[in-house]
Amino acid sequence: EESCGEDSKVEVLVKHWRKPVELWLAVPQRSTVLDVKTALAEKLGLGRVEQLRLGRKAGEKMIAFKDARKLDGLRQLYVLGLRAPDKAAASTKAAEAPKARVSPDTSAPRPTGPIGYFEVVFSRVAVRTQPTTEGRMLNVVNRGQLLRGVPHLVGEVPWLCIGAQVCKELNADAKEAWVLVHGKTVGLGELLRATDKKPQAPKPKIAKVQILLKHGQRPGEIKLMVPVSSMIEDIKKILIDELGRGHIDKLQFVKKTGNTFQEYSKSEKLGTLREIHVLGIGLPAPGTAAAAGATAVSPEGAGAGGGGPQEQALGRTTATAPPVPEPAPPMDEQAKISANMAAVANARAVLPEPLEYEVVRDDPPVYVRTEPSANAAAVGKLELGQLVLGFSGGGWLRLRSGSGGWNLEAPLVGSWVFIGVRLAHRRSKISGRGSF
Repeated sequence: EESCGEDSKVEVLVKHWRKPVELWLAVPQRSTVLDVKTALAEKLGLGRVEQLRLGRKAGEKMIAFKDARKLDGLRQLYVLGLRAPDKAAASTKAAEAPKARVSPDTSAPRPTGPIGYFEVVFSRVAVRTQPTTEGRMLNVVNRGQLLRGVPHLVGEVPWLCIGAQVCKELNADAKEAWVLVHGKTVGLGELLRATDKKPQAPKPKIAKVQILLKHGQRPGEIKLMVPVSSMIEDIKKILIDELGRGHIDKLQFVKKTGNTFQEYSKSEKLGTLREIHVLGIGLPAPGTAAAAGATAVSPEGAGAGGGGPQEQALGRTTATAPPVPEPAPPMDEQAKISANMAAVANARAVLPEPLEYEVVRDDPPVYVRTEPSANAAAVGKLELGQLVLGFSGGGWLRLRSGSGGWNLEAPLVGSWVFIGVRLAHRRSKISGRGSF
């Protein structure tokens, strides 16, 4: 797996094999033994690179490393061959100096632990090109995000180095980047915290196909993208969510042959079916954006129950289609919104407290909108398992904030979410003061 901070420097302690002399070298993390030899010769101004031997201690012997060996985790090496051809005396004198120690370079990033996950615990933290608050900002990370990287100290300031893959996930155009771990140098507290949490694996992509749903008795159709593995009942739920209205118990998916209908079983798989006739709910007029698969608002059958009495009385297996009734005049979109708002106002007037709902489905996403309409702008979305409070009416829930774990972000309070099959009512303490 890719390591972080491949271009950052690490400190290596080099000890003379025979003399009490040592020094610290700051070299790139990807260095080889040959690179360390070169850096050592340049640092001291002694010896030739080809004369130097670097190795490890094995009892009373020193085992030399090959020049091509990578440094990897080596942080202590022994050296032989530190001689300048024309300055042997000076070299010997330097070698015999008691405990001449060069202090480590405290400005170079020093790894302080293995690669791991860190959680962002501050609201927003900058991702920078260098481990300094003067480094160019590439992006920001938000509270709750997980970052994988190697912790470092730069001087006494803790930084997290993230590698190329994490940079790519953050849309940061860099091979590595740096995130401040603690903000004590800028008047802040803890910004990142080491954690055992692991990011959730992405949901596998589900193969989907487009199907055409056509009304069995009147003009109206809609195209939907549904999973290939869907059953008839799954498609009914998707249709209700897409239209923002309807009741699954009144909805029939049928095969039309002449003037007869044969209803599909709710557990029947979609298979190769790509066109299904529908009864029990009004569909958008052909040729409209809604019919093409956009978020739909039907021009007919605006009530929660869907189609007319003759449709609802249709037999569950095989029946002869009754005469097509005259469609009801379409309800104006604004009138629908007003009716839904009025229904919620009535509920609020008679209920002593808001109702509690849980998000039980999030495919498609549970969007929160500015008005009780599938065409209204979305201001956010709810997550699977999230609990919310609100008053319901017309199939919509108007969100409320509350104490404890009920606090919502400001844009969501007072906004609307369609209940459908994605929200489930959990509990209520209703004592009516009127009727609605």
